[in-house]
Amino acid sequence: MKQVYKSKIDIWLLAVVFVPLVAVLLQVLLTFTWGLVALIAVIIAVMVYMFTTTKYVIDNNSLQVKIGVFEYTQVKISNITAVRKTNNPLSAPALSLKRLEVRYGKNFDYILISPKDREAFIEDLLKINPSIKTDV
Repeated sequence: MKQVYKSKIDIWLLAVVFVPLVAVLLQVLLTFTWGLVALIAVIIAVMVYMFTTTKYVIDNNSLQVKIGVFEYTQVKISNITAVRKTNNPLSAPALSLKRLEVRYGKNFDYILISPKDREAFIEDLLKINPSIKTDV
């Protein structure tokens, strides 16, 4: 059974990313530098695409982290050892600081993600791998 969870998006992150871009776009519009206008418009379009398509897919024994058409990473759910809440600000395919740290593998690798519905996400993981430890 395939489950798709969209990433939670923090408003402050939208502001940090888009306010400077829009400010630069407005300044460039005033100088009529159309090449730069086009470049900044493309950058904004790519950012909007990334923000609106970041998702986490649970499919059989696989957790896939996708940003648009790109697969960021894939983890076997049977290899996941723990899931815990975190506010770790490290760079990650998570658009919110309300994150989950998903630990997997023998080397204690982890990935930070931010599904909108954290509880349902963890429940779906536990259905596949009930030995996952969690603090949620």
